[in-house]
Order: sequence, then structure tokens, then C-alpha cells
Amino acid sequence: MEITNLKYNRNMKKWIWMLVVILAQGTLVANAQRGQEKMSELRKNFVKEQLALTPEEEKQFWPLYDQYEAKRKDFRQAMKTAIDKAEAAPSDEKVVMESIDAVTKIRKDEADLDAKFFKDSMPIIGAARVGKLTRLEEEFRRTLMEKLKDKRGGGPGHHGPPPPHGGRPPHDRE
Repeated sequence: MEITNLKYNRNMKKWIWMLVVILAQGTLVANAQRGQEKMSELRKNFVKEQLALTPEEEKQFWPLYDQYEAKRKDFRQAMKTAIDKAEAAPSDEKVVMESIDAVTKIRKDEADLDAKFFKDSMPIIGAARVGKLTRLEEEFRRTLMEKLKDKRGGGPGHHGPPPPHGGRPPHDRE
């Protein structure tokens, strides 16, 4: 009877640990999705502020922008898949060449998508703001990185933690 209980307890422990792992993975995925949603919201607010969109412009612009961003996300995923294939078989020339061809096609498709998005945005927000729009993604990333540095205590002029041993570099010590 004790042996049966012991086996039962072991099986229960296994099931409990599996459940804990599954729940933890679910939490990580949910947190990642919330992080992506937050990033998307921050990006949209940044674009809205920088372009000074009117409510009427927003009604026309955001569906176009959302469609553009969704396609860009698909391209990034396809690019990652192509690169992963080449990295998985670096000595297989055929696989590497197929990956290079796939990456090249994706980049061309991305350039076509950019051109179409900017042209389609022109009647909605005008040429001057489309010109500004081309730089906003880079500005958003830079602004975000600066905020992260400031939040972590690495603001302007900060060059990392102080050196050990009284501030002298190791080669100056005697």
C-alpha cells in the first residue's frame, strides 16, 4: 500500500511541476504581448504627436498605418526565418543561397511596401509630414533608448559604473 502511495505522490509531483511550468510559460507570453501592445501604443502616440494629426486625419491614417505595421511585422518574421535556416546549416551552400535570395526578396518587398505606404499617406497628411514620417521610426527608437538609459540611471554624461580600486585603471596600479 505504501509503494502505491509513493508512486501516486511521484506522479502527482510530476503533474504539478508540469502545470507550474505551463502556467509560467503562459504568464511570460502574456507579459510579452502586453509589452508589444505597450510599445505599439507608445509608437502611435509618438507618431501622432510628431505629425500633429487632426482627428479627421487620424481616422484615415491609422488604418493605413496599422496595415503597414502588420506587413512590416510579417517581413521581419520571414527575414528571421530565412536567416535562421542559413544559420542552422552554414556549410550547406544551397540552403545559404536560398536564404540569401529570400532575404533579398524580403528587402525588396519591404522597400516596395515603404514606397506604397508613403505614397498612400501623401493625400492624407501631405508631403511635408510624409517626409517627416520617414525619420520617425529612428527618432522613436532613439527617444525610447534615451528614456531607458535615464530610467536605469545612465542618463546624459553617464559612462557606466565607477572603476574599482579608487578610480584608477588596472594598468596604473603598482
